This record gives sequence, structure tokens and C-alpha cells, in this order.
Amino acid sequence: MLRNVVGNRMGNDYLEMAVDQSDGRYTIGTTGGNPNNGQDNYAKMLFGHPSPWSSYTTFAIDDELFKYGDDGFIFFGKPKFNETTLTNTSTVQYGKIRIKQILSLVENQSTGRKDVVEIKYEVTNRDRVGHSIGARIMLDTMLGSNDSAPFRVPGTGAVTTQTEFVGEDIPEYWQAFDSLENPQVIS
Repeated sequence: MLRNVVGNRMGNDYLEMAVDQSDGRYTIGTTGGNPNNGQDNYAKMLFGHPSPWSSYTTFAIDDELFKYGDDGFIFFGKPKFNETTLTNTSTVQYGKIRIKQILSLVENQSTGRKDVVEIKYEVTNRDRVGHSIGARIMLDTMLGSNDSAPFRVPGTGAVTTQTEFVGEDIPEYWQAFDSLENPQVIS
């Protein structure tokens, strides 16, 4: 059952996202969480939830770094929720590069429930010349009360210290936990 948009938040029976309406930063937390686990209700999944500030995306445009929504970006569409599509979209432009951020509650292939937040960007070059563009998505994980949430990465195993994955080594997915030994909150 869809929960209505309340202030800067939108969610369903499993989780919710909160989006700062001035700069597009976001957080994620559970509502009912996993129906088979009563220990993960109303838990944080990203630090600061429901007040976003520490999770954001940085774009490198021609080797200059810009935080989405800050650093000279011009908003063409402030963050806006759509209850029908379960999305929050916004659009910024720096010079002639336009970037659309789309945050969506989507179906999880493993559970068949809409218990995943998809973070997607569409970049359009509106210039007549080419530009180099790169992106870094900073997800400041905090599962439940653990602000040092450990990860499990396919092919790597447990990750408990800063680790860099580059090129083909970047995993398709990863999981974070409040605890590796006795997990109650899992993302």
C-alpha cells in the first residue's frame, strides 16, 4: 500500500526516501522493512535519514568536480515527487550539460516487492563540442544504529575498511548490514 508524500518523504510498506527539495540530496530508511523480520522497522539505511545531507552525487565535467544541486548547477526542475510512478525527479544544468536525477522505488527481482530505491542519472550534452563526464555516487550507509555498517561484496566477501573498486572490478551489487554476525537490518 502506497504511503502518501509527506513533506520531503515518499514511501511504501517497505521503505521510504527523503529528498532535500533545495539540492536533491537524499536518504533512505525502512518503514515496515522486510515483512519476515520485525527487527528492521523504521530503521535508517543512509546516515541522517530522514534529513538528507551526506549522501549525494559528484559529477566530473571536463575534470572539474561539481556536487549535484550545488557548485554552480542551475536547477531546471526542482526535486518533485510523483506518487503514481513512485519517483522523485529533478534536473540541473552546468554550462551546456544537463543532468536529470531519478530516484525510484522499484521491484526487487529477489523478493518481488518494491523494496529497492533505484538511483539513476540521465546526462545530456546540449553543446556542439564533446565533454568528458564522470560520476561518483556517495551513499553514506548507516544501517539501524550502526554508522560503520559492514558490507559483503560478491567475489570479495566481507568489507569492513575503505576499499576501492575500479573498472571491471566494480560489483553489480553489494549488501550492507548493521552486523555481519547477527544482522537485523540489511540493504
